[in-house]
Amino acid sequence: LKFHNAGNFQAAAVAFGLWNKARVDGVLQPVRGLTNRRAREAELYSTPEKATTAAPAQTTGLLALVFKVLQAIFKGKS
Repeated sequence: LKFHNAGNFQAAAVAFGLWNKARVDGVLQPVRGLTNRRAREAELYSTPEKATTAAPAQTTGLLALVFKVLQAIFKGKS
């Protein structure tokens, strides 16, 4: 979190790998599943966001009909 807040995103991604340990029989040791998970999390963290352009929602049903009627009524009145 310190690296992220400081803007050092590469170091922050590497730091994910430090959190791969769990107690096994009372001893803190790396766990393969956590190591794999942290690697995937670091990869996701390092992936830039893609800009999405959402299409405008289609208005359907009664509301759409009312809107079309109002457009037709007021079309030439400006």
